[in-house]
Amino acid sequence: MSLARLQAGLPRARRQHEAQAGARRAAVLALFDPHHEGLRLWFIRRAELGDDHSGQVAFPGGHLNPGESPEEAALRECAEEIGVPSDAIELLGGLNDVKSIFGTVVSPFVGKLLTPVEPVADQREVARVFSVSWEDLTERRGYRRETWGERNYPMHFWQLEGETIWGLTGFFVNTLIEMEKNV
Repeated sequence: MSLARLQAGLPRARRQHEAQAGARRAAVLALFDPHHEGLRLWFIRRAELGDDHSGQVAFPGGHLNPGESPEEAALRECAEEIGVPSDAIELLGGLNDVKSIFGTVVSPFVGKLLTPVEPVADQREVARVFSVSWEDLTERRGYRRETWGERNYPMHFWQLEGETIWGLTGFFVNTLIEMEKNV
């Protein structure tokens, strides 16, 4: 898989949801690292802060500040959470907005590291920063799929690098994999 192929599969225009009055907006960044043997994708495990997402694996990201675009928020959060400055990242595009089960509209973006950078966890928000081989994800190593709820919602799980990738992050990973297959 090449990043060019992945980028070619990204939507030309992202479908954006308008957040209801008082609803929260967030943005995340799927950050690909081509500076290793094989393409890798960076993740974080959130610190145990007692909120809905404590201890979960995610892409770097968080809520938008007033007046901030989703792209700006994704890059800012990446710098804050794992110490990767925005000038070290090329944004390749984004996926369609998704409304989380908590009602937050999440804007997912895809980027690549322009230079080798070793991300470092901000200990206040992030318990661990780690990368996963894109090949392991696409080959579905450590993968299982479950069906949840009355609507039989597909839930994707990967058990890799001693962590569990699932939930909205698993949905985004699966979307990227399926998108890349269809290019």
